[in-house]
Amino acid sequence: MDLHGLELRERDARLRLAGATNGSSLCRPQSLSGIGPQSVKYLEGAAAALTEVRRAVRCNAHTVPSNCSVSAVVHSALERWVAQTLLPARSGAKWSEYLAGGIGALRDIHPPGRT
Repeated sequence: MDLHGLELRERDARLRLAGATNGSSLCRPQSLSGIGPQSVKYLEGAAAALTEVRRAVRCNAHTVPSNCSVSAVVHSALERWVAQTLLPARSGAKWSEYLAGGIGALRDIHPPGRT
């Protein structure tokens, strides 16, 4: 996947998040209901993970060869997001949904077993 493809996925994730919140703030408790891939926290996590990767790829664009930059950045981000699931401070339901969304989005572009 290249930077443009990553930007398209990020835009799609942000649009799905905006649709799920109906323009409400993510800080409002009533906007955080739902469980699973369509929950606001899940969609927020997906958008956040893709944004994190896009920013890192753009920062590395001048120092890392383009054919490996996205894959390497996604792999590194996925490791960080998975590691967060083991932290006690990230064990609540909202954190679980948020992290699941980020991990899901990253695995969509970097399936397990791929280096």
